[in-house]
Amino acid sequence: MYFQRFYDTRLAQASYLIGCQLTGDAVVVDPNRDVQQYIDAAAQNGLRVTVLQARGIRNVVNLVGGYAAWERAGLPTTRDAVESVS
Repeated sequence: MYFQRFYDTRLAQASYLIGCQLTGDAVVVDPNRDVQQYIDAAAQNGLRVTVLQARGIRNVVNLVGGYAAWERAGLPTTRDAVESVS
């Protein structure tokens, strides 16, 4: 089992990444808007976030290498550019 606490001092809010190393799945409890921190932490520990949508977060993907790998590959990084990719 993997457990990581994230604490936002500005909001006095804690959220948690809980994962299973056997299945590679992870969930986030009470996420804040910055979901990339959870996705990155999960990837660094060999996990993929499977439940963020329960909190209303849409279009969640697991990206091998995280956002940095996406940028290195020269892929679009703005909302307008991403919406035009299909």
